[in-house]
Amino acid sequence: LQSDFIFFYDSLSDSSPTSCIYTLTLSLFTVLYLTLLSRYVFTLLPYLFLLFFILFVFLLMYVHSDLIYFYCSL
Repeated sequence: LQSDFIFFYDSLSDSSPTSCIYTLTLSLFTVLYLTLLSRYVFTLLPYLFLLFFILFVFLLMYVHSDLIYFYCSL
């Protein structure tokens, strides 16, 4: 797990497809988070939803990595 975080950190410094993947993930996360914030919902539900969303995105990245690499290499 620690090596994944190091890999994540290294991938931010270049413009490879991997960097594109994490940029896509970050932008999706940011848009979703701002949408939730704009609705002024202060229960635990949005945070749980965010957690599941992040896990889902990372799961998709592992399962469909070829698709994402293809998209990012365009």
